This record gives sequence, structure tokens and C-alpha cells, in this order.
Amino acid sequence: MEYFGTIGPACDREDILRQMFVAGMTGIRMNMSHGSLAEHQDWVELLHRAAAEAGRPLKLLIDLQGAGASHRQTARAGGTHRWQ
Repeated sequence: MEYFGTIGPACDREDILRQMFVAGMTGIRMNMSHGSLAEHQDWVELLHRAAAEAGRPLKLLIDLQGAGASHRQTARAGGTHRWQ
């Protein structure tokens, strides 16, 4: 069974995210309607660190509804954004 958490202000610290992974969370849902691409990149880096410290793989579920479409267009038009 998969258990995906949703990122937000209540879990914006590495130690809290690590605890969520240890407690059984298998992935994170990112809502692209909130925040800039740079903020989402910061989240991805934080999530990678927390998952690694918990000894878990990171699985991302990215919600592209709403503002997500404009993020995709911005990323393509600029050609400089790179998701890792």
C-alpha cells in the first residue's frame, strides 16, 4: 500500500519530513498551483535529503492542475529549469 503525504507549512522542516518517512509515508504530493518553480525545486531538494536520511526512496506525485500548466509553459519557454 502506498501512503502519500501532501507538502505544506506543517511539514516544511527536514526533521519533520524524515519522521513522516520513518512513520511509513511512501511518497509526497506536490501541488504546482502553490508557489514558484524555484520554491518547488527547494522542496524537492529538502525531500531528497529527508528521504535519504530515513533510508527511503523518494516518490513524487506532482499535481499539474491549475497553475501547473503555466509552470510547464514557463519552464519550456525559458529552457533553463531542470528537474532532477
